[in-house]
Amino acid sequence: MVITNLLRAGIVSAVIPERCAVVVAFNDKDNLVSRELPVLVPKTLRAKYFRLPDVDESVLCAFLGNGIETGFCLGAFYTAVDLPPTDSMDVQGVWFDDGSFCVYEVASGMMTVFAKGDIVLRSESGSVVVQGDLRVTGQIYGAGYA
Repeated sequence: MVITNLLRAGIVSAVIPERCAVVVAFNDKDNLVSRELPVLVPKTLRAKYFRLPDVDESVLCAFLGNGIETGFCLGAFYTAVDLPPTDSMDVQGVWFDDGSFCVYEVASGMMTVFAKGDIVLRSESGSVVVQGDLRVTGQIYGAGYA
């Protein structure tokens, strides 16, 4: 295999969530399409992580030295069309399609969670503890009080 084919940039053409895999088209090779490629994730054994690139998302793939039949999707990358959600080195976060986000501002230590829908906190032990002041704008509803 030519060394230039070990790493290839392409566009996701199909997503297989049940196997955490994608199929990728390579426009520079007359839209040559890969076989199913597993997507690399941070954890898979005890703790697990799940996040897949979308169809039409730009990704980088690595292939073993025996052709493009065996490889992995290393992940997505930003382009001139798909810009990062921030240009600040002080911000880390996750932004979702519907406008929801979870953002941590490193300098201030502030974390902001915004959801378009409900936010559910559930504790198996039955307790949710708030340390610090609690400010509420809106109503507080409860159930199970004696």
